[in-house]
Amino acid sequence: MRQAMQTLQWLISFVKPLKFKMIGAIILGSLSYLAVIGIPIIGVLGFINYQNNNNLHITPYIISMIALGICRGILRYGEQYLNHEIAFRTLAIIRDKVFSKLRSLAPAKLQDKKNGELISLITSDVESLEVFFAHTISPVFIAIFISLGMSIWLASFQPILGLLALFIYLLLGVFLPTLTYLHKKKAGGEYKAYYDNLNQEVIEMTKALSEVKLYNIGSSLQQQLKSAGKKLNHSQKEMINQRLAIQNYTELIILLSAFIMLVTAYLLSLSSAAIFVVVISFMSSFGPVLALSGLGNSLLSTLASAKRVYQLLHEQPVTHDIVQGKEVIFSELESNQISFSYPQTQQAVIKQLSFKIPKYGITCIKGASGIGKSTLLKLIMRFWSTDEGIISLSQTPIEEINTSSLRSNEGYMLQDTFLFQDTIRQNITLGKNISDQKVVEALKKASLAEWLNQFENGLDTIIGSAQRQISSGEKQRIALARIFAYDTPLILLDEPTSNLDYLNEKIILNVLEKQKDKQAILIVSHRETTISIADQILNIG
Repeated sequence: MRQAMQTLQWLISFVKPLKFKMIGAIILGSLSYLAVIGIPIIGVLGFINYQNNNNLHITPYIISMIALGICRGILRYGEQYLNHEIAFRTLAIIRDKVFSKLRSLAPAKLQDKKNGELISLITSDVESLEVFFAHTISPVFIAIFISLGMSIWLASFQPILGLLALFIYLLLGVFLPTLTYLHKKKAGGEYKAYYDNLNQEVIEMTKALSEVKLYNIGSSLQQQLKSAGKKLNHSQKEMINQRLAIQNYTELIILLSAFIMLVTAYLLSLSSAAIFVVVISFMSSFGPVLALSGLGNSLLSTLASAKRVYQLLHEQPVTHDIVQGKEVIFSELESNQISFSYPQTQQAVIKQLSFKIPKYGITCIKGASGIGKSTLLKLIMRFWSTDEGIISLSQTPIEEINTSSLRSNEGYMLQDTFLFQDTIRQNITLGKNISDQKVVEALKKASLAEWLNQFENGLDTIIGSAQRQISSGEKQRIALARIFAYDTPLILLDEPTSNLDYLNEKIILNVLEKQKDKQAILIVSHRETTISIADQILNIG
């Protein structure tokens, strides 16, 4: 419950800059419900007065009822407009914060998160918060004002009627939603977990279609997918049944309370006209509390989503971008007794490692699989921070270097290359101001000149999985072309030739050998042919 209150306070903090619009929505909503309540009251009064005086003109009553009906529509529209204006503005702010946080957490904190979970978080989780901002905050205040107002109005006939009405409003608007939430507070979290799991299953199976066909495992995976779907459907069915049960309980309470109000008014010896007005006005006043009675069930999934978004936004990144750091120009890279272990493991991946990379030349990192070769490159890029020891660039610890300056000195090629659904030019430049001539030169260095010439549109050709199948070797060479186009003084290559045939490997290695007099190149590789071009070899493990 404490965590739920903390999450609610966090959500409400987003509304503070829009408090005047929220106040406007509450005022318009309260007036619209007063119009709804006023219509039957005026009708009853007109009927009673007409019964007492047959010569009475009922036209003013009819006009008043029509006017209130029109006002109700206008006021309701204004309330909903303001509520959704608040909701959509707030969701835009939250989405911006979510993407900013993801950028700050990447890549270290995101490598263990499932794609399905992230997709669900940035889409359905954020979207579900609209229920809170558009359909929770103002309805709560509207229900409070209308319920208090109606209790005072009914108390003007007899105080006990006002107290009875207030008790019923509290029962429907406070106790019932609270009991519902407490009874099924785990349901929302379970539903979100099942939803994420199904997303993850679909993503993984879509990516593995070739393996599914190759090993003929479609039927077993289909059963796995059906099982995940059944769990999600069962969880959703439970929430629907609960909502229907609450609706039935609410309707039963309303009927019983109307009967109790009628009997109480009669026992208090009110006149027939007064009893008529009391019961009709009381029956017309349930709109605001009915809006709250279902909140307990609605907030199950909403607060579960809010909790996940809250946890993400308050998650601390492994490293922070340094804005006020030093500007450097690469002259050498050095490490002094560095050690590192991942948070989820106790055993150190890198232990007391020291080395020095000169301004020019090729250095190969050699060692068994899992010994920390790729991890070392991530430490040099400052994706992770060392547990012990210091990595220095140009005699300056990288923790003191401006992040932009650090990255402008280092070009990094990962083992897995991602291609955007965009032109060849954009996939090489990644939005940087790099001339077409330099892009073409980079493609030639990466042995992609013939590949480029086969396209009629040249650099404007759209590539990506949805437009054209790219082989793993081509993807790897595109990644190399990015590195060559960026032309940084220090190049970090993680298995740059692992997906290349012998001929293309030789071409790339020849290019790297030509570059070694202009740049420092640090290569992680298992291939002896790649290691053979090194000016120095760094053994790890």
